[in-house]
Amino acid sequence: MWIESVYGNFVMNPENLNEIFAGNGSRIFKQDVIDSFNCQPGEEICHRIPFKTMKNIMMYAVNLGRGKKEENFKILKNLRDVVMIEKVWDEESGCIVALKDEETVKLANEYINAINDNWRPFNEEQAKHLVDALDSFLMELNNAKANLRVGRACWNHSIGNAFDPFEKPALAEVEGKLSFILGWVDGFILQMIEGGCLPVAQGEELSIYTGTDRDSGTSFVYSSLNEEEAFRPVGYVDECKIPIWYPCYDLLKWSYTHLNPFGGKVTLPPENGEE
Repeated sequence: MWIESVYGNFVMNPENLNEIFAGNGSRIFKQDVIDSFNCQPGEEICHRIPFKTMKNIMMYAVNLGRGKKEENFKILKNLRDVVMIEKVWDEESGCIVALKDEETVKLANEYINAINDNWRPFNEEQAKHLVDALDSFLMELNNAKANLRVGRACWNHSIGNAFDPFEKPALAEVEGKLSFILGWVDGFILQMIEGGCLPVAQGEELSIYTGTDRDSGTSFVYSSLNEEEAFRPVGYVDECKIPIWYPCYDLLKWSYTHLNPFGGKVTLPPENGEE
């Protein structure tokens, strides 16, 4: 019998304690999070960085080769900081500013330390402690308000496991071509993921969905911010050829430096949606 984590999101084979696998567990919102967002009909709590991506980053970190424990620890701390600490754009300074929540960070650190202490496990008991600590940390990430907002349910269902921009993309020319430019904080987060601070396994690159309304010819980025009336099922949407760029920063000063092309998948969402 496999060793399964408390919420079922991580499993280990007791015959081989050198690798962690993804389980089929669910994402769970805490009651205080549900209450604080107070969704109305047609609304849902939406993730900017999708649950699946957070899980993939954790899987990548813990399955690094032996002798890379320090790198493993750094990736998990980066994930904590990006997902759990609210960030805003300060127009006056031209910088991203973090609004640190000490209690949230303290709780996350307890789970990160437990992961670090129990990896790699020598026995089944230690393996159980490890997968439970991973799942508990994932649940804290899942409930981090800095990565959540109330959005339109119809758009959220189509976005599924893709990135959900929390700022309205702008349309402007970049290098002589009409492009979507993502918001300040969205760009900072994408830079952290694509720049290697939050690596994912090969084949698990982040996606952003775009489309063109077949009737109006209007191109758009899929976002839970979009108006409900503008939503069209995938069968009524054509492919969009407009590229996506995002702002990048000096990561020592957090000051804006340049635009970078999004390197993940830009495509239509799957017809049947994603869990």
